[in-house]
Amino acid sequence: MATNSTLLCIRRDPAQLSLLREHGYRFLTASTGYEGLRLLSSQSVDAIVLEYQLGLLDGAFVRV
Repeated sequence: MATNSTLLCIRRDPAQLSLLREHGYRFLTASTGYEGLRLLSSQSVDAIVLEYQLGLLDGAFVRV
């Protein structure tokens, strides 16, 4: 189990990651790259799950 691990999920449909939630991960979700970068600057996360084709700010351009 991944107790107390937080993932930042930047996807158009974050519900697809329910298996990770079932294994104890906590999620912060964003549906755009801009929103994901805003969350990342204000929250502490252990890992990021990033969809490559997001629309306005694709995964290829989201840089930390």
